[in-house]
Amino acid sequence: MYQADQVTVQLNSKTILENLNAHFHSGELCAVLGPNGAGKTSLLKAMTGDLPISNGSIHFSDQPLHEWTIKEIAKVRGVLPQNSRLDFPFTVRDVIEMGRFPHQTTREYNYQIVRETAELCDCTDLLDRSFLQLSGGEQQRVQIARVMAQIWKHEMEPPGFLFLDEPVSSLDISHQYRIMQMLSEIADQKNIGVVCVIHNLNLAAQSVDRCLILDKGHLVAEGKPAHVFTEETISNVFDIDIWIQEHPENSNIPFIVPKIENVAYFEKSPSDVL
Repeated sequence: MYQADQVTVQLNSKTILENLNAHFHSGELCAVLGPNGAGKTSLLKAMTGDLPISNGSIHFSDQPLHEWTIKEIAKVRGVLPQNSRLDFPFTVRDVIEMGRFPHQTTREYNYQIVRETAELCDCTDLLDRSFLQLSGGEQQRVQIARVMAQIWKHEMEPPGFLFLDEPVSSLDISHQYRIMQMLSEIADQKNIGVVCVIHNLNLAAQSVDRCLILDKGHLVAEGKPAHVFTEETISNVFDIDIWIQEHPENSNIPFIVPKIENVAYFEKSPSDVL
């Protein structure tokens, strides 16, 4: 388990996260949700040691995070930030194989894992292409395959974790759902813990096992989407009036519909606003 206890993060005297408790389990796909500035990225950075905490503690596998060596934790935890720049003309195969750098495994074994993770992320037909020649969405799928390859083992012990910040933001609607479904399946089948920041609430409702809703650095709600996606919570946190209906195919999945008056502002002409 990956756990944060009473974590506070301050930047330039501003409190970003305050006394926040969060836990993430292997075998689970968990979404971190909230409006812009809620502290979602800061939580991921704090959990992975990329952002110093002012108070509290973070443990991974019952061990304080600061006691893990970089080499050892890199074998069991992959991190994908919002922006992953790569300015060299490596092939897609080379980029995915970079994820194997922390491991002392054979080239043959690494290639096998590259093929497996590339297939999961729908990148197989891209393996011999230059990464720089790909579209933004294709590059994102390759980056997801890379961090998956980083923790991929045929014997997942101890269980690995993935922390992904907006992994589907640049993908088309088909690949958004396919990637989230793939993450759900590997979490279940490989006992991997997957934590991702996403903005599409309906995508989260259909894909994740559990979600955390943040607002102004505090944890507002936690649990299964069917339990925490209420009209009151979503309306208050995101400052938008909504209805929550049953999904047409599954009554256990909440379906969020914004009320039409929410878009009235954007229908005004500039002269009406200024």
